[in-house]
Amino acid sequence: MEPGYYRGDILFLNNGPAPLAAGDVVVFNVGGREIPIVHRAIKIHDGGPAGLSLLTKGDNNWGDDRALYARGQRWLTADQVMGRVVGFLPAVGRVTIIMNDYPAVKYALIGVLGLFVVTSKE
Repeated sequence: MEPGYYRGDILFLNNGPAPLAAGDVVVFNVGGREIPIVHRAIKIHDGGPAGLSLLTKGDNNWGDDRALYARGQRWLTADQVMGRVVGFLPAVGRVTIIMNDYPAVKYALIGVLGLFVVTSKE
């Protein structure tokens, strides 16, 4: 969702009763994907009994996200939306990304913390 949010930003979501509107940044997950997607809702349809359906697009993407949805799916449903972004902390999640991408850093950090526990005077 660059330039609004970058990889490593911590996002705060609201999944409350307030209706979604076009322009809201939403986090959604379509079947089979491991990582949720953060994109902007560009079209909203209240399908009555069928429920809410929306179309999303990344700010830096040329077209809408229909290619990301499941085969034959043209709209997201309300149960696929995890929430609306209401705030964020920039770059705080980079520590987790570094530890996942470089396991040696994770083991070194655990070793240093273990060393502090063993050598602490109490």
